[in-house]
Amino acid sequence: MSSLLFYVDIITTSQIAGWIDDNGPVDEIELEIDGCWVCTLSPSVYRSDVERAGVGDGRRGFIFPLAGRADPDSVVAIKRHGTILYKARVGDAMNPGAVPEAQAHVRSQQRWREDEPAPYLTWGRLMTGASLWDLYLSRRDFTASDRILEIGPGYGRLLKTALERRVCFASYTAVELSQPRVDRLVAEFPIGGVRFVQGDIDEWSDGEPFDVVICSSTFEHLYPDCRRALRNICRQLSPGGAVFIDFIETAGSAQSFDAHGTYVRQYSKEELTAIFRECGYALQSVESCTLGEGNFGPVNRFVVVAQPA
Repeated sequence: MSSLLFYVDIITTSQIAGWIDDNGPVDEIELEIDGCWVCTLSPSVYRSDVERAGVGDGRRGFIFPLAGRADPDSVVAIKRHGTILYKARVGDAMNPGAVPEAQAHVRSQQRWREDEPAPYLTWGRLMTGASLWDLYLSRRDFTASDRILEIGPGYGRLLKTALERRVCFASYTAVELSQPRVDRLVAEFPIGGVRFVQGDIDEWSDGEPFDVVICSSTFEHLYPDCRRALRNICRQLSPGGAVFIDFIETAGSAQSFDAHGTYVRQYSKEELTAIFRECGYALQSVESCTLGEGNFGPVNRFVVVAQPA
């Protein structure tokens, strides 16, 4: 059974680089520019980050110079056995802002609607929800009548920790954009009171209000920002309900699509404060929390604790 992993890390007018694995090394891939074959590459360059992620001996990388071969209007494609693995206009890959708004929204969700190995959802390593539940439980007394909503459960790390700690709740609903991950979670957690549903939190709604909403490592990927989701959640909170949502810890604001097509939005603490208030919340705090150790070091987050105003 194939479990192809393929990533383009960078594409500019100077070079293209990335890595590929298909249950082991891949013999060759083909590079095309504007529909014309350019070369066949052997992806065997050593990548320490790939090895740390547990992908064989890390010799899965490729890099090829594009200087003199490509300009911003060039369309670069990588194929394997005639199947396109990657295709992009160089200028769009270098300048995400050039992508039309409607296309950008679809592009921002594409990765998350699909499926990939669990560690790649959390910085290359499996993590628990321990540090987040330390914070949640220090800020709220969870009760047996609570209806909890989790947004973007991924591989279930927050739910698993909640169950290990015997957190009280009446029901636990988790909304996930990827149907394959929903199917996997349903099979892994066949527990009464727990349900997983496929949906987009920008518009998904339930028939009854929730008492607690939790979310980790998801809101920075909402395009173009998290306002629509926050307003949707606020409408579904019970009086006195609580939200715990974490974001990238950063001093400034930024937004971009990376070379894989992943949309990332960074918010400063001041911007988060303003956005939550604008969307109908009374902020309790914005706190720092380290989720764990990723492939490139500690994963530090802002956790926003708020209630409907």
